[in-house]
Amino acid sequence: VVFRGQTMSEELNQFMHNSLNNKLILKNVKEIKGLQFGNCQPALKNIHLLVSPQLVALKDGALTWSFVHRVVSPKLEILEYNAISNAINLIEIDLLNVHTFEQHSIHKCQSLRQIVNKRAVSLKSEIISHCFNLQLVEFSAVKHITSNFMLNCKIKTLSLRSLLSVDESNYQPRSKVVNIAFNQQLLKRCFSRVEEPVKPDFCQLFNQLPNECFLADTLTRQNIRQFNLHNSLLLPQNVLRIENEVECKFVSFLFVKNVQEIPPNFCQFNPLLKEVCLQTARLVGHSAFKQCYLLTFFEAVECLTVQKEAFQNCCNLIQVKMPNLQKIGDGAFAGCGLKEICFKNAFQVEKNAFNYFSGSEVELGCFNAQAFQFCVQNVKVISAKDFSDKRFVKVKRFQRKDADIIRFIALWAKKVKEKMASYKRGEIE
Repeated sequence: VVFRGQTMSEELNQFMHNSLNNKLILKNVKEIKGLQFGNCQPALKNIHLLVSPQLVALKDGALTWSFVHRVVSPKLEILEYNAISNAINLIEIDLLNVHTFEQHSIHKCQSLRQIVNKRAVSLKSEIISHCFNLQLVEFSAVKHITSNFMLNCKIKTLSLRSLLSVDESNYQPRSKVVNIAFNQQLLKRCFSRVEEPVKPDFCQLFNQLPNECFLADTLTRQNIRQFNLHNSLLLPQNVLRIENEVECKFVSFLFVKNVQEIPPNFCQFNPLLKEVCLQTARLVGHSAFKQCYLLTFFEAVECLTVQKEAFQNCCNLIQVKMPNLQKIGDGAFAGCGLKEICFKNAFQVEKNAFNYFSGSEVELGCFNAQAFQFCVQNVKVISAKDFSDKRFVKVKRFQRKDADIIRFIALWAKKVKEKMASYKRGEIE
């Protein structure tokens, strides 16, 4: 969709809200601002590519809670407060010529891989916060920074080659950096140097657990630290239950032998969790692993039920091994990074289960079109459900196809009417 207006209009918002297009070109727009309560404009909510060659400023809430993947804006110069917040799918944005970064201008962008800039001269406090997947942060012209200009982030490589001074008056949760390319002496007090976590040998780690761990049958808030070893949480065979109030935070690996149910919110918002292995778990509670942005691998071969929002917004989750899964709750895998889905035994799939799915083919035990909203591309769903009555299958398919045609005609007629109104203004083509 090409929009020629100079400001975001209500007509564009309505058009994009009802449109299936996920690429938007704003030819003449110079600034974008969010709505009253800090959310982005409806036109920017579900697009995947935004191209704006004249864009100069992103104001308060401009891309907040947007699902945009890439932003092409070569003339962008200003990021105001909360300009890009909770844009969980944002991978790439042009920040090369930005000279003004305000507080929390980049906040909770968990898929953002790099920030490269050559114009900013100084960086104030908390301009980048809670971004855990940054591979490269480079400010080539910055000479002065506040020690917490990056708040609670994780960066693989940090480069500030022109840095002259650091204001250390503000101390907040420090960001973690694997490699500092320049000015290591100036920056060493501002950041925590960390090594990339390496998957341990779980058999050896179990032997290193204290004796108290093999006497308890329940994981509680009081004894959870005893099971935490070398950045891993290990629950041996004698542990049969996890209390509902327990929260698993700041571990990279989780290995559970004999717990049948993972309670709600167990690992929610864990910024470090990378891999999970549940040997006998049959149920994963709601929001149990919600927004674990670094989680890449999950294995639970005996799991039968995944409740609502269990893995919501785990944007780097690309591999899931749950061959016996039968029930998938509302929004369970929404916003995940899965490229392939194969749950052949899943006979109950609730709505929004796979929203924002980026793959092209899904194999499930049943079919539910409402489980796939706002997908990146057309999704081919293969239903493994076997009906004994072939005539019933034919009727069912015909009715589904007939209903799809009716819905398509209604949607098409509505779009044509809206397009004609926009064409007359010469704004949308």
